[in-house]
Amino acid sequence: MYAAGNDGDSGDETVGSPATSKNCISVGASETGRWPVVDDSVDSPNHLAYFSSIGMTADGRYKPDVVAPGYYVVSAESNGDAETTSCSVAYSSGTSMATPIAAGAAALVRQYFANGHYAKHTEYIAGVVSGSTCLSSYFCYNKTWISGNLVKAIMVNGAEPIWARYDYANGDEQNLGNPPTKEQGWGRVALEASVPVTQTSPYTGGTALFVDDNRTGIVPYETKSYKWNNVQTSGSQVPLHVTLVWNDPPNPNYETATKQLVHDLDLTVTCDATGQVHYPNGGSSADELNNVEKVNISHPMSCTSMTVEVIANALSYSRPCTFDDDDSTCSTSSSPTQPYGKVYLQFYIYILILRLRPIQEVCT
Repeated sequence: MYAAGNDGDSGDETVGSPATSKNCISVGASETGRWPVVDDSVDSPNHLAYFSSIGMTADGRYKPDVVAPGYYVVSAESNGDAETTSCSVAYSSGTSMATPIAAGAAALVRQYFANGHYAKHTEYIAGVVSGSTCLSSYFCYNKTWISGNLVKAIMVNGAEPIWARYDYANGDEQNLGNPPTKEQGWGRVALEASVPVTQTSPYTGGTALFVDDNRTGIVPYETKSYKWNNVQTSGSQVPLHVTLVWNDPPNPNYETATKQLVHDLDLTVTCDATGQVHYPNGGSSADELNNVEKVNISHPMSCTSMTVEVIANALSYSRPCTFDDDDSTCSTSSSPTQPYGKVYLQFYIYILILRLRPIQEVCT
């Protein structure tokens, strides 16, 4: 997890290395709602901090991945004397203040799975929907191994949009648009919108989280399919979010490559009744640059069932590689696989405000 940098007032493509790494979680800064308000700016967690570095990367990927409060954050203050102690605090600003907040959220996401809360949640949903203890075998188990892909996917999937950035150079407010955007990535970290903390019936409105932390992987030109069936009978219609994340091998020609992505997986969500295909990251076709793909469907109740697909294009490496590997330990393979993490969430929760949204049944 890396801070995106504090050069946003210098314009686009200011996210610095190593925060441009495709496999890291790059964190930008939002405002906090804490004083002071400078000039005519609006100090709100729904606004990007003016200094937060902005994407895209050189090859057109979204960075930062998420943002977290980083404007006038209260932190410990050293008195500069290693021989004495201090209980002082100070207000500080920067993406280096936002990143520890996001890191704490990531630790809590991991603990949510490790402590068995996910297993209890899926067992509850299965009992309400089908009278069983599990809707599908890979949804119902205590996860003792939690991949970085899963943690990243959960944080991206539950991220909430921020809508504006105050531009000090021009003295005006800029609208950011729907995530992902070059300023905020997929949005502000929202822990309560990322993992269910209450149990509420899917028929009357509730939260459902289902994940496939896939360690077996997917082989070239294979398609993994998942089926969603709508079981909601009442409540307000709210978005469905589906996110795919994978740890992509390094590009051997990274210094000169115009595209850093090596293993290209594609995520689609199709309405079975109409055949309408929803593509990730706000696009109208497959994303060929990012190894984070998120589909947002604003009106999922218009479909009684949907098919979620993860499609593998050409894969090269037999396992994830590092730059320390030599040809004998990391090379192309005739039968490569690519592990990944995938998350489904339909919820009615907003950051710091617990509400309940309708959910859908998941089957394979």
